[in-house]
Amino acid sequence: MPPTGSCQRLFRCLRIPTVLLALALLFYFGHIWTLRAANTPLFPLNASHSAGLYWLFIMAQLQYLVLLCTMPGLVLRRLTMPVTTSRFASLLVGFPVGLAVAAGLIRLQALGHGLILAAALLLARLDLMEADLYPAPVRAWLITNLLSLLMVGLGAGLGSRLPWVHPPALPG
Repeated sequence: MPPTGSCQRLFRCLRIPTVLLALALLFYFGHIWTLRAANTPLFPLNASHSAGLYWLFIMAQLQYLVLLCTMPGLVLRRLTMPVTTSRFASLLVGFPVGLAVAAGLIRLQALGHGLILAAALLLARLDLMEADLYPAPVRAWLITNLLSLLMVGLGAGLGSRLPWVHPPALPG
């Protein structure tokens, strides 16, 4: 029997283990990203702007992952339209942009976190679709986006207050 109210649907969604796993991963990564933002010097001469730029890059990556994992069919159709019109133009633009993004992710040591989050979000999406609880794509994007920002914010805020040992500065 499908749930009737919005609150009932939300509580039923939170009983699916992969949704809880994705939320726990977002909380944990929020804490890890806070530690890395403090220990990753992007600008050697200006360390105060370095943490802000790190968070900006990480949040952009998170927004892209949420968009890609909540609406994969729509996003992939939109991305492949320019490729089918002109292969040379897409290669000319896509290759340098892809290299720059990959180099940035490797430099910030965020590639692994992105892959783990993408897998968790896609598994949660599949389980929600199987349970017939997955909303319309735009609503799913909005809900997932708000929940991911909330969990990363909680992980960053509460994680900095917990008595965990901070790792030493990252090499590189």
